[in-house]
Amino acid sequence: MNYDVAIEIIEKHAIGTDWYLEFRMRANRLQENINSESRFGTNEGLRSERAQIVSSLDILILPKLGIPFSKIVTNPNILSELKPVARKPKVNAAVQLAVDDEYGVLDSTLRNIPGYSTNQHTLPDGSSALIVSIEHQAGTVNLLFTRQDEMGATSAISRVRDIHSQVDFDILAMCGVCAGRPKKTKQGDLVFAKKMWRYGPGKVTVSGNGDSSNANIARNVQSFALRPKSLASLAYDLDSSLKESDYEAAKHLLPASHSGLYRPSLMAGAMKMVPDVIVDPSAFSDVDAVDRSTIAIDMESYAFAEEADRLGLPSWFVVKGVQDHAMPAIGEVDKNNDYRMFAAAVAAIFTIRLVAKLSVSRH
Repeated sequence: MNYDVAIEIIEKHAIGTDWYLEFRMRANRLQENINSESRFGTNEGLRSERAQIVSSLDILILPKLGIPFSKIVTNPNILSELKPVARKPKVNAAVQLAVDDEYGVLDSTLRNIPGYSTNQHTLPDGSSALIVSIEHQAGTVNLLFTRQDEMGATSAISRVRDIHSQVDFDILAMCGVCAGRPKKTKQGDLVFAKKMWRYGPGKVTVSGNGDSSNANIARNVQSFALRPKSLASLAYDLDSSLKESDYEAAKHLLPASHSGLYRPSLMAGAMKMVPDVIVDPSAFSDVDAVDRSTIAIDMESYAFAEEADRLGLPSWFVVKGVQDHAMPAIGEVDKNNDYRMFAAAVAAIFTIRLVAKLSVSRH
């Protein structure tokens, strides 16, 4: 790794700026870490510390030079290839999605809503974003939608950091799809997360005869609550005012087998984050012991909330559409994805309307 070369290159850009001292402090920590490894050999503690230092340098350097420190390490010549750093886009809300297809359905759906306009945008790190503008009683409301590199907690945290460093926003949101709790949600419904939780490290206690089928899992439950909590009331008020026609633009995404109304119902409750895609009829069997209000499972919500909290963001929320119930459909061997695109689209529509309502209340 060309850490010393990258530090030398960046220092030439940093000298005389208001961020030079902060850069030198972090660079010195990195060089001390590398020297310790050279003298005493590597270990997990040093590697973990280095990863944290490099991450802090990424956060510092990206908005200044338009590229993270870690990329300069792997390609020291990349700075000479860059265009000048663009100004941060200013929006009412930045909205994060987990995967490509959730993001891909947005433009084709939202551009068909009267009063909405969409524009493609490229962020300083080269990633794509979609800016959605709507005319509202508070004036023009702008939201920037962007997606993670992949599903899961690690990518969710990384994208929150990217958004925070590259976008000027008032509200941070996450939308997309989730698995809803059977009998409490229907496919296509919306889940507004009042609380996001996961299992932390713990131990599994197996019965004396070695039977692990009913293992007692003694785990540390970690959670974050919606911020601010008053957003839940605004979400309920908005849901009660929306009509079926407000979701008309997503109607074409319903499966051919769907019958009846297509207006989603909003459910507010806790959302459990899991590390993997689940296809298991017992996926919700443990949630009542932690939080009886748990109505959905996803792979990103807690990590998103954790990073938003760490960054001290004052306003953030998660809204997801119910894609399935984390179990195979009758006669199928895999999850039923028939409602996936509809669920992603209605979650985005609701997110836009909630941001507009919040903007009015602040105005």
